[in-house]
Amino acid sequence: MNAINLFLHHESCPQCRSRDNLGRWADGHAWCFGCHYYEPPKILRSLVKSKDFTSYYGNNLQFPPEDSCEQIGAIGWTWLKKYGIMESEVKDCLWSDSKQWLIFPIYSQAARRELQKNYLIAWQARNFNKIRPKPKYVTHGPISDIVHIIGSGDTIVLVEDILSAIKVGRSPGVAAMPLWGSTIALKTLTRLVGRFKQLGIWLDMDKAQESLKSKLRASQLRFDKVFSILTPLDPKEYSDINIKNYLDAETEIVATKLYVPYGMCVADTSKKCEGALGYACCNN
Repeated sequence: MNAINLFLHHESCPQCRSRDNLGRWADGHAWCFGCHYYEPPKILRSLVKSKDFTSYYGNNLQFPPEDSCEQIGAIGWTWLKKYGIMESEVKDCLWSDSKQWLIFPIYSQAARRELQKNYLIAWQARNFNKIRPKPKYVTHGPISDIVHIIGSGDTIVLVEDILSAIKVGRSPGVAAMPLWGSTIALKTLTRLVGRFKQLGIWLDMDKAQESLKSKLRASQLRFDKVFSILTPLDPKEYSDINIKNYLDAETEIVATKLYVPYGMCVADTSKKCEGALGYACCNN
């Protein structure tokens, strides 16, 4: 069992005044077995109110909802399993019950090394709220300016979304990076030069024009090879075997693999980092 969900103790209920009907759990949430009074989890409280965070990064980042916790709601899990995403690949994801959001947080490992704490630098939420279904995605922080590397290898493949990046990054010898959209800035491409020999751009077919423009820009940079893959669906819609077949048709892959914990931001992905299957990101 995840330690964050462990039952701690009974205490008095502020609503029905019962002496010991209120149960308290390790993530901060509470439930009264008498009157059904409920308090949401407070897992983000220490992060949100961290003085070190505001002094290190400034306080311009809007934080996820305060009830965000590591217990992903059933709707979120149904969506993740639809694409074959494993629990170990989203172990740092958060869920806001009040908003019905599945939240993908991005932390800075550079700050973690210096100050030994988690530092949230950006996040994106997938909205599952049926009453307020728009926008479909909610993003805060300079997410488009952060280079998120998932997996490792000599080849980097740019994809639209985080789930597609997770699935493409499973392939041996291939790293993937979510664009959080389909636009690829020249500054993003230049930051990948020297770190990867081959660069691929994988978009669905309705983004063909953007893919062509990005390929032309990348061809002017010092990659050994630049290729594009256009498919009817996003990569997350395909099986691991189909993804590998698409990649093998375009590139010669050297099968080396580096696993890094989900949600970490690393300045040097050439250094080995032990952890569960996940992704690394770099905001250099």
